[in-house]
Amino acid sequence: FMLRGIAKKWKQPYAYYYSTSTIQTVDLVSYLKCIVRSVNKTGLKIVATVCDQGGTNRAAINYLMSETCKNYTERNLEKTNLGFEIDGQEIIPIFDPPHLLKCIR
Repeated sequence: FMLRGIAKKWKQPYAYYYSTSTIQTVDLVSYLKCIVRSVNKTGLKIVATVCDQGGTNRAAINYLMSETCKNYTERNLEKTNLGFEIDGQEIIPIFDPPHLLKCIR
């Protein structure tokens, strides 16, 4: 996982995890939530995630979107944002443009 600035140009590797095979969706969701929470404690705000459209990444985004919709439904609220929420913070999922272009050829 890498953090990157929007207003200023900087990058910082933040976390990595070893695996013997493809990571499971539930594990990826858990790692993402943990990272978002720990980054928030530093005062930085994550506004988006960027990934390729691999199966596990898509499944994790779908899981988080579904979880967000469920939370809104339980509170009798209408979901009007584009992303998913972690601890009430909206995060917009973005697929990596070079990978998207590669897949349309």
